[in-house]
Amino acid sequence: MYTQQHLDDINHQLKRRMMRLLLPQLVLLAGLVYSLVIRSRWLTTGLFILMGALALFYWGLVLSPLRAYRKYLCDLLGGRQREYAGQFRGFDGHEVIRDNVRFMPFMLNVGNAEDLKDDRLLYWDTNLPLPDWREGEHLWVNTFDKAVTGWRQQDGAQPNIE
Repeated sequence: MYTQQHLDDINHQLKRRMMRLLLPQLVLLAGLVYSLVIRSRWLTTGLFILMGALALFYWGLVLSPLRAYRKYLCDLLGGRQREYAGQFRGFDGHEVIRDNVRFMPFMLNVGNAEDLKDDRLLYWDTNLPLPDWREGEHLWVNTFDKAVTGWRQQDGAQPNIE
């Protein structure tokens, strides 16, 4: 499901977004230098506050989630994978956020279908389309830290690579 190309795309997107922050910051910095030259105290203070507010706002809204997803992809591509074979129980109705990345939780029963102790809570990345699994369907699911990295139907079909 995930390839090095996904990570390269995220890195490229992160660089573009950093440039979008850098351009207004350079304009404000030029204004800040000008305000220091003309010795305007209120303009210097206002531009400095505006630069900080812009940086904090842009970091929290745009850069932080993208960096979290980049870290998730780096860990996922280089980390240890685990494989589960089980019966799909169903998706939860709402998204969750783990480590600043959005996921859709679902349950996979890996043992006795009647025993709730055999249910495993796993997470599907919401940046990918949800699969059309039916309740009771038997699946092989590869995971990294409960996040799905690949899957295939248990009947021996080829793995699904999106």
